[in-house]
Amino acid sequence: MNVCWIVGLLASCLHAGAEDMGIQFNETLKGYISQGNVSYQKGYDDGKAVNRTAWFHCDFLIPRMRQFVGNSSSHHVAQCVGRVFVQGFTDTDGSKIVDGTVEVFDKGVVNHELQMQYHLPFNGAKNRLEGVKYIIGDDCTHLLEMSTTLYTHILGGSHADSILASGILIIDTIGVVDLLQSIELVGNGTDADKVDVLVEFAKFLLSAVEEDCLNLTNWETRFWYIWASDGNQGFLLDLIERPDKCEIRLETYQYNTTPQVQKQWLNLADLDVSPDHVAMGSVVLSYSSISGSVNNVSLALSYNVTNGSNHFVPVINNSK
Repeated sequence: MNVCWIVGLLASCLHAGAEDMGIQFNETLKGYISQGNVSYQKGYDDGKAVNRTAWFHCDFLIPRMRQFVGNSSSHHVAQCVGRVFVQGFTDTDGSKIVDGTVEVFDKGVVNHELQMQYHLPFNGAKNRLEGVKYIIGDDCTHLLEMSTTLYTHILGGSHADSILASGILIIDTIGVVDLLQSIELVGNGTDADKVDVLVEFAKFLLSAVEEDCLNLTNWETRFWYIWASDGNQGFLLDLIERPDKCEIRLETYQYNTTPQVQKQWLNLADLDVSPDHVAMGSVVLSYSSISGSVNNVSLALSYNVTNGSNHFVPVINNSK
């Protein structure tokens, strides 16, 4: 089972043995497009009406995490290999991506907004799928939705930057589980090095999100969260401290079913933050366990970050 946990109290640095270690993962996005330079939403709606589909699958690689994290704000680029299918532009098997890249938050925070920009040449680089994910600073509760929605143009033609089609691609529920399940480390290192690489990547992502999403003027917000998946089912637990109240949000995922969301609102007095745990109401999140309940949904999870293992209580049934 792959597990990633991120707590606002966490601080870590890469060991020397992690110098040449990196991370790889994959994404599959699917959606609808229509021809012409139209708005993304119109392209999606018109394409859906006539079932004009598009998709791509990317295997991403960041070969050296320390170099990636240490770069200036204009060089956080992941490599991408895979295939693109766009109805009317490729055959049914799609076309090989040529030197694909994704820029991760390279523009920094602009007007309380972060961007992930996708550059995926295909058809021998005669066409390009150009996409962007917008993460809006004052809408943190929709972070998962925003990070799985790609606003897309298809470029090419007599002028390389001519917009030939527009639409929206998304990562569906199964795609989210597959993405989490696909995360792997590359390079040689100890178990501690591997944990450090995952943590450093998470810290890079969250530092940008925090600057955009959590430190706005007159919007002082803190949050802590943890997620886990076994490829068949999983969960995402958020503990959010807002200026005037606290929110506990639990999303549970099951293969081939609609995600279930539980929300619980509490007073600021119900929050307790200490060096080794965060407690919000009955929910307690520490470096080694979760306990409590959200809307009568019981939580019981233990994990051991030192050796990378974790144990669910009760045991999750892995059968599909």
